[in-house]
Amino acid sequence: REHDEVADRLELIRACRLVERDDLEAGDVVLRPLLAAGLDWSDYATAASARTDILVARGEFRHARAWLASLCAESTLRGVSLTPSVRARLAELEFWEGRHFAPRTVGECTSADEIGWRALAAWSAGNLPAMTLLSGRLVAEARSNRSPGAWWAALIHVLFASRCHDADVDQRIQALADLSSNQPRARLRRLARFIGARVLAARGRTADAIAQLDLVAGPGPESWAAARLRRLLGSLNPTPCLPARHHPSMPGIDFLAVRS
Repeated sequence: REHDEVADRLELIRACRLVERDDLEAGDVVLRPLLAAGLDWSDYATAASARTDILVARGEFRHARAWLASLCAESTLRGVSLTPSVRARLAELEFWEGRHFAPRTVGECTSADEIGWRALAAWSAGNLPAMTLLSGRLVAEARSNRSPGAWWAALIHVLFASRCHDADVDQRIQALADLSSNQPRARLRRLARFIGARVLAARGRTADAIAQLDLVAGPGPESWAAARLRRLLGSLNPTPCLPARHHPSMPGIDFLAVRS
């Protein structure tokens, strides 16, 4: 069984990397037997988080909600806590669903990814105090340029650039782009480009915004929001082919796609 556990863990690592690189079909094929293989709770939760990524990237938000609800129920039955990866996926899904951030949960966040998604939810709700508090948490989490906290802190730093001079805005966007080279999740790299484009569009720099949006292509809600914002800005460029089954409308997508 020890050999099986090592083999399962190696397969789990491979599956997560496939999903991070947008190879959803291959990742799903590897994940399905792992989820039925009797993994320990930590590995099972990691596999289940990757499965959530696949569902969200496909636009299957209701299935993702049901899947995460089953994980929460299972953690209760087992008498164990939700892992940081599951909590981060819950925070992400709640952003796309338009569920507003609850300030009382700030101290309960267990990872930079969870804090980052909660900060985006606070931003979408117009909750500047909560967003500022969470931004401070991210700065504290940013122990090195390769840490998830550093990437999320840079993303929020771009969002706070609305009153900055153009040169400062460009500098913040470039800093985020530099950190994105160490971001393993392709969808988050697209989110970074989209946020930069949205900030540029809000400042009336339409051509620069469209140039950024043209680079946002792939499965997931970030790309669907980018396609909508591109059309709103009047881009004559064709929308990049998005390898997704459908382009659903969700409050988080609607919020991101609105030019502000």
